[in-house]
Amino acid sequence: MLTPDDLLALLPRLEEFHARFGRFFARSESREWSRKYLVGLALPIERKNVENIAEQVGGSPRRL
Repeated sequence: MLTPDDLLALLPRLEEFHARFGRFFARSESREWSRKYLVGLALPIERKNVENIAEQVGGSPRRL
């Protein structure tokens, strides 16, 4: 499981990875929500589902 320090070290690489796919998101909102979802997948959450990820990244499950 990732520690908070591990996640901080990983964030720049996740941002680089996500940027490669930015052109596939026509809207900036979709691009931002997909980034939040990707970060949420790396968080140390016991049950990774949309509701739990949304709760951790500050969003609505419907947007993710």
